[in-house]
Amino acid sequence: MNQGVTRIDLDGLIEFRRKLSECSYNVEEQRSMTNRAMDVVSQSWRDENFKEFESKFMEDAETIKKLIEGLDYFNDPILRRYQELLEEYLSINY
Repeated sequence: MNQGVTRIDLDGLIEFRRKLSECSYNVEEQRSMTNRAMDVVSQSWRDENFKEFESKFMEDAETIKKLIEGLDYFNDPILRRYQELLEEYLSINY
């Protein structure tokens, strides 16, 4: 069985986790602002077209929410744990 050597840049992993958290935060902020704007529009636009638009909007908003949850889960606990293991490994071997 051929096993390759894996080299992981701890600083790169930490930076990736930071950027992933930042992305998740920014998407959540935009989603919240868009939901508030939708609430404002819904006060005056109440015809059938709006109901159709609102239904599709809510479906997409739920998809975005799931994306945010997925990013957060991937970052913590998965990548956080990987970072901890890597830090532990590096402290033992250096």
